[in-house]
Amino acid sequence: MSSTTAANRERYHHGDLRRALLSAAGALLEEGGAAALSLREAARRSGVSRTAPYRHFPDKEALLAALAAEGFRQLSASWRRAEADGGDADARLQAVAADYVAFAREHPARFRLMFGDFIQDKDAYPELQQAARESYRLLQSAVAERLSQPDSEGCNVNLGAIGSWVMVHGMANLLIDNKLQGLEDESAQRRLVTALSRIFITGLTELTRENSDCLGVPECGPNIRDGAGDPT
Repeated sequence: MSSTTAANRERYHHGDLRRALLSAAGALLEEGGAAALSLREAARRSGVSRTAPYRHFPDKEALLAALAAEGFRQLSASWRRAEADGGDADARLQAVAADYVAFAREHPARFRLMFGDFIQDKDAYPELQQAARESYRLLQSAVAERLSQPDSEGCNVNLGAIGSWVMVHGMANLLIDNKLQGLEDESAQRRLVTALSRIFITGLTELTRENSDCLGVPECGPNIRDGAGDPT
């Protein structure tokens, strides 16, 4: 065993190895996408043996699931900051939309991992399930706050949350896939997000009141279990 490997083993003795591997894997993800990531290269960049990652991640999919969960937690953290910043309900919902699109723009490979099909069996990763649910719960909370206003009596919060998610997710995908010509500039993208968020919020009350029973059930949301409409 080399002195470097021995030193790294000591350094990573109490959980540091997992964090180091996630950091290295995150960099690899941003450089080449999920397909280019490997446990062996993450180990090499972390300065440990190629078998060391298996103490924490039995295979590549487990590592990808941990990276996706980390992404959802980062997104949730930005939404909690928006909540803590105060402001009215409209401002909070606009911040949620802006943060969602900004996250996708700044971390396109991780965003695609979080919502793509790189992880075949998402049920196998409770950490990922929990992180995705918490993220969606915060989105619902922002919508519920807006629809708790006096002008929104009788509105369907679940429908509003799904509509909000559809809007910001579609916008994020269009931007990171460069499908909107003339919006390569980041400031122009931010202005678009702000404008569309305002338009959506203006119509949110009527949308959710007039269609409050269109989904056929009083409670609905992303199907975390089987992946249909799933934020993971």
